[in-house]
Amino acid sequence: MIRVLVVDDHSFVRASLVAVLDAAVDIEVVGSGADGREVPELAQATRPHVVVMDLNMPGVAGVQAAAELGISHPTIRVLMLTAAASEDDRTKGEAAGADGYLTKPFGPLALLERIEQELAR
Repeated sequence: MIRVLVVDDHSFVRASLVAVLDAAVDIEVVGSGADGREVPELAQATRPHVVVMDLNMPGVAGVQAAAELGISHPTIRVLMLTAAASEDDRTKGEAAGADGYLTKPFGPLALLERIEQELAR
């Protein structure tokens, strides 16, 4: 079972991600959050294999949260979601420890495939 933590500041997007992941047979959503500030504590409490996180959030953005997560929980994979996949964003994200990207909009199958790809690496 793949343990996933979902973090996105838009409640509709977050709920949609959780619904898609909950419907998958081999995935367990272990938690969700609305801000990168919550990521270290949620990761400690839930021990996910993968964090699916929005790149741009108010407060603590996904890039900063990924960097903090890489220090405190280096084995957790980070899949960044972004509406604007600029090369600059990718570079910053990769430098911070993001393992992969998925550009919005995307379908449920693409999300599930990317999560499985991240764990296969």
